[in-house]
Amino acid sequence: MSKVVLRALVAAALFGVVPVVVNAQGASAIKGAWKVEYPRGQRMDGGGPKPVMGTGTLTIAPKGDSLEATLEVGPRPDGSASPPQRFMGVATPEGGRFVQTRTVTVNRNGDNGSVELTSIWELKAAGDVLTGVLKATANDPGLPSFESPVTGTRVK
Repeated sequence: MSKVVLRALVAAALFGVVPVVVNAQGASAIKGAWKVEYPRGQRMDGGGPKPVMGTGTLTIAPKGDSLEATLEVGPRPDGSASPPQRFMGVATPEGGRFVQTRTVTVNRNGDNGSVELTSIWELKAAGDVLTGVLKATANDPGLPSFESPVTGTRVK
């Protein structure tokens, strides 16, 4: 054992601090490529907001002390291509937490406008299964926030 590690352990014991590497397992479990189903958008229906589900490939890789996620999805409903979306996060004991901010188009009774949407992806990885939730909030008080499940399987 190196002197530096020994000194750190002695100091921790003297001050009652327990050194723990919390995120190493979460980062290692969640890294890789995942086929995911996630809320791609939201549609206002007579009964209230309903998630519009989409599928894609979510690739998660370590980047420095963070995690970088890249979401690649198929074409939009109008057939136009969707560029890959990149967003950053941190490892958690069970997976990762990511924050994604983007500008989205909102159609209100035929009038299109743009709003900024912040999505928080809270993901857990267990073997080849990914579960979690996406919580989205727009910077427009007229649009309700929503929360919807995210599921996935590891790409082999």
